[in-house]
Formats: sequence, structure tokens, C-alpha cells
Amino acid sequence: MSIWHTCFRVSGMSYIVFLFADYVRPGFVSSVFHVHLWLIPLALSYLIILHHAEEKEAASVKFLGSLLLSLVLAFIVWRERLVFDDFFILALVAVLLLPFIMRNTLNKFSE
Repeated sequence: MSIWHTCFRVSGMSYIVFLFADYVRPGFVSSVFHVHLWLIPLALSYLIILHHAEEKEAASVKFLGSLLLSLVLAFIVWRERLVFDDFFILALVAVLLLPFIMRNTLNKFSE
């Protein structure tokens, strides 16, 4: 089971680092390979961890997944801030609050 945790952490951090490097220097990473390919092992390992997680551990795994999703979405909102225009701050706050909203919603449905 620890191999999937390691795969999840490594692919998540690699995705964030490569995405940031490609943002700072456009074409630096994307000229060699597609950055979003790192989402495949990330999603696969997340689903396997979630499938094998016990009840108590599943809540923290779900929160970790939603936190990672929130960071990726915050990066996308930040990069496309001109599209959001006046709603940029509102969209950024909503995306950053997403893990906490998901945790409360999932806790209410599991009761």
C-alpha cells in the first residue's frame, strides 16, 4: 500500500513542479512531453488508495485529493485571471475553499 502513497506524492509533486516550470518558462517542459500526463498516475494511485483505505483513513485521503485539486484549480484561475475579470478574487477564494466545502459535504452524506 505504501507504494501507492509514494506514487501519489511523487506524481502530485512532479505535476506541480513541471506545471510551474512550464508557466515560468513557456515551452520548457511542454516541448518535451505533455505536463498533464502526470495526472494519469496521480488519479490512478488516488483511486487505489481510496479503494483500499479504511473508514478513518479515507477521510484524510479524500481531503488530500480535494486539496490537490484545489491547488491545481487555483493555479488555473490565477493563470487565466483576465478571463475572470472582476470575479477573479471571488473565483480564487472559492477554489481555495473547495477542500473544506467538500469535506463538510462528504461528512454530512456519510452520517
